[in-house]
Amino acid sequence: MNSKEKEQRILYILLFYTRRLLIINIVNDRQIIGITLWWAEGTKSRRDKRWPKAVTYPIEVTNTDPRIIQIFLDMLRKDIGIDESKLRVQIQIHKGDDQEKLEKYWSLITQLPVSKFNKTIVRPTGNKPGKSNGTCKVRFSDKIVYERLEKLLHEAISSVSGCGAVG
Repeated sequence: MNSKEKEQRILYILLFYTRRLLIINIVNDRQIIGITLWWAEGTKSRRDKRWPKAVTYPIEVTNTDPRIIQIFLDMLRKDIGIDESKLRVQIQIHKGDDQEKLEKYWSLITQLPVSKFNKTIVRPTGNKPGKSNGTCKVRFSDKIVYERLEKLLHEAISSVSGCGAVG
């Protein structure tokens, strides 16, 4: 599925199920969109290979569209009330892109200083050097917030008739 088809599918889900989602604890459009973005585009919990008994609880969304990044951050900040000190951003660019300019661009979009960015990943030259603003990953990790988002997601999915359990 290409990115345009993914975007259309997400919008379909949002529009079709908005009424049902409002019945549960999700109370505004930003939460509906944020939870759906995390579900479709986000990083889920996983075991850390270095420590077999350790589980990480990343709350991450990666995208090139600044609107997606802003909506997700707004949901985390305004609806979930995250601890901003744990919030990080990482961007991925291509060799030949203006790293300083793109870091400043994403700093404005995310409203985070560049000092809160993880190391920028520089990939080999892409198909459109200089024509992209790179890819931005919102990075946050917190078990309690993760479980809260997961609960909202499960409630949203189970409120939709005909859907099975999420595992």
